[in-house]
Amino acid sequence: MSESLLKLLDEGKLLKYTRLFLLTYGLRVRKKLGQNFIVSKKVVNSYVESLKEIHNPMILEVGTGLGAITYFIAKRYPDRTIVTIEKDPLIYDVVKNVLGSLSNAVFVLGDALDVLQEARVSTIISSTPYQLSTEILLRAARNNSINNAVLGVQREVAQRLVGKPGSENYGRISVISQLLFNIEVKGHYSPKCFYPQPEVSGVIIILRRKKKYDTKIHNKLEKLTECLFSYRNKLAQKVLSLCIDKLTNRNLTINYSELEINDKTRVRELRPETIEKIVEKYLA
Repeated sequence: MSESLLKLLDEGKLLKYTRLFLLTYGLRVRKKLGQNFIVSKKVVNSYVESLKEIHNPMILEVGTGLGAITYFIAKRYPDRTIVTIEKDPLIYDVVKNVLGSLSNAVFVLGDALDVLQEARVSTIISSTPYQLSTEILLRAARNNSINNAVLGVQREVAQRLVGKPGSENYGRISVISQLLFNIEVKGHYSPKCFYPQPEVSGVIIILRRKKKYDTKIHNKLEKLTECLFSYRNKLAQKVLSLCIDKLTNRNLTINYSELEINDKTRVRELRPETIEKIVEKYLA
């Protein structure tokens, strides 16, 4: 049966591969794990080709799924090792058996969120479970070993990542991501590219690190932005005083003119660099 499944992969018939895989091994889609399997060869190719300009000998895949991305990366880049982590033990056992002939693929059973905190790899790739997109992004940002990430996220998350100050999509994740990464939106894909179909469209993004995560600065920046964007439409001066007092337990005098924050500036209009400067001056 493994040979029949591999033949379908080689022919790019991913929907047939997915259905036969699940039927043959009596597996069910587990919605609580965010399982939506890629059935579009075009989307898989977008992931694989996104690695062409990233020259790292090891790639960490967050979430093996049914192994489509794993298979085509291993075939496309035989001189690289792909370490792929799957949380679902049932899928892990079967995929490891079906794709076991891949000499440059290492299959690991575990929670990739835990691994992301300590992984000593430069490049990660993932068709992320949509409910975990933001958490995966944050954990990748905190791990300075990770310099490149190719991630599939829901369209709304991608819009927030590249959101400009003052826009509806601008928020906490915009600030953190834009400070630490150069962000490229690679391609869009519809729910029809997955089985079962999710309710929202997806986007492939490429993150390239431009700044290291400084625990002293950026840990406090995460806390400050969490507070600030709870009041995103409020006046920035008032909210900044509230949040800084809350985080420091001190009544600090803030030089708003130096920060170019006037009495009409809203929280949603604060630039990432301005927020980072506030942390460096008043919270570090």
